[in-house]
Amino acid sequence: MNKLPVIQPAGLKAARAAAAAKASTHYDREASRVVVNIAQTPWPSTNYKRRVVAFSAAGDAAAFAKPESGKSNYWDCTFALTKAIIGAGMMPIPHAFNLLGWVAACGSLLGVAGLTYWTNTVMVQGSAETGEASYAGLAGRLVGPAGSALLQAALFGFCFGVMAVYLVVIGDILAGAPGAANGLISEVAGIKSGPALVRSNCILAVAAGVCAPLVALRDISKLSVFNVLGVGAVMLLAAAAGLLGLTAVITGVAHAPPVAPNLAAFGDTPLKIAMGMAGVLPIILNCYVGHQSIHGIMGMLAPYSVQEMKAVCAGSLALGCAIFLVLGLGSVAAFGPGVSSNILNNLSASGMAPLIGSQAAAVLSVLVRGGFLVSLLGSFALLMFPLRTCLIELLWGKTLAAAGSGPAKAAKTAEIESKNYPLLTYGILASTVATAVLVPDIWAALSIVGDLASTVQAFVVPGLIGLALVGGKHLSAAFPGSAKGSGAQRAVALLVLALGVALFGNGILQRVLA
Repeated sequence: MNKLPVIQPAGLKAARAAAAAKASTHYDREASRVVVNIAQTPWPSTNYKRRVVAFSAAGDAAAFAKPESGKSNYWDCTFALTKAIIGAGMMPIPHAFNLLGWVAACGSLLGVAGLTYWTNTVMVQGSAETGEASYAGLAGRLVGPAGSALLQAALFGFCFGVMAVYLVVIGDILAGAPGAANGLISEVAGIKSGPALVRSNCILAVAAGVCAPLVALRDISKLSVFNVLGVGAVMLLAAAAGLLGLTAVITGVAHAPPVAPNLAAFGDTPLKIAMGMAGVLPIILNCYVGHQSIHGIMGMLAPYSVQEMKAVCAGSLALGCAIFLVLGLGSVAAFGPGVSSNILNNLSASGMAPLIGSQAAAVLSVLVRGGFLVSLLGSFALLMFPLRTCLIELLWGKTLAAAGSGPAKAAKTAEIESKNYPLLTYGILASTVATAVLVPDIWAALSIVGDLASTVQAFVVPGLIGLALVGGKHLSAAFPGSAKGSGAQRAVALLVLALGVALFGNGILQRVLA
């Protein structure tokens, strides 16, 4: 295939006009074999630019105009998406191994990862087909206004809830369990009591001193170094769990991971057991949800192509799954039935001392929990981008609808965001801080987020988008379902949709019957 010439900045205006005309209506690939669309970059400030991407019939970028800032590469984007995926949601994984047994737990982690990859690729392909530059815009274009509204509510609930949970976990890492004086402040500074060990005080201090400057960044690429450090910290957490498990095996004190589910932990009737086991899946799904950041990473990837973006999704999910497996198996081998629903409670100096000695445990505790603190701060900053966009779409929905779709809507969104950036950003920050201070139990919050938000944005809406692409007018030769694969693609889309609806309904039913 012959590549088109690179579009130079001088010709950007003309190319943008031509691309907007094509992206605004369905374009017949079979007639011209080329589609041009505009993807929004995640830099909606005065330096806001739009990239022009020319796609061949195979869906690969043949030419592009690079943005003036935010250049990145595959690994930068992979680490950024991995950071968007990995966060506080991974801490219940060892507890899930004890509940489900290692066979079902490993199968669930691998199965959910595979389905999540499919949903990610559906979003990437759908954006290439339609020219939509946001998840909500894509859902509105292919699913309709009701689907877009459902997604916006789910995105807002997920991002807001998870950001609040991150702050709670940060407070717990610093202050430790109430009355235990086993947080980082106690282990590093030797403080055993006082206001410094009050979780709410720690949350307020971190929000003002660290989060406020981080969320002021308007260029997601400036978090690249932060992302690499954060992913490294999470890998250290998993490696520590694996090391502790291996040490337990070598010293002969390892706990054998349960093979079968612990049915008694779920309830005393078949219905409660079935509902309880199904309720673990959204917790696992929480670990993989990064859909809200897909379009931001698409704008960051340069040079861009559909296949390269799919590779970014695959790389981040594979890395995340490996981390989750090591964390779960290692923690269960090291701590057995004593694994907490918050694995960081087990990775304190006192928790690890029986396995590796008090001195090594003290050092490892600071490294692991301090590293995870860095990881959570990076994830908090990354989630601000999609949450801010979601809030704009909720508050200025009529204005954006009047602007049209595709590039016109993206430009209007960027204009609104630029004008209201401080108010939106720090309003969200203040709200999440207030919620975090009031939340008594992060695990109840994580369960609600998984049941009612993650299922919608990660399974229900992507399933509907997949069905629209397979059978709708936006279908192209680049999508696997366009020819003999259409039956398989439709079956997967129906499976993902049905699973999402079932888990959502199970979450509601559990709360009604509780």
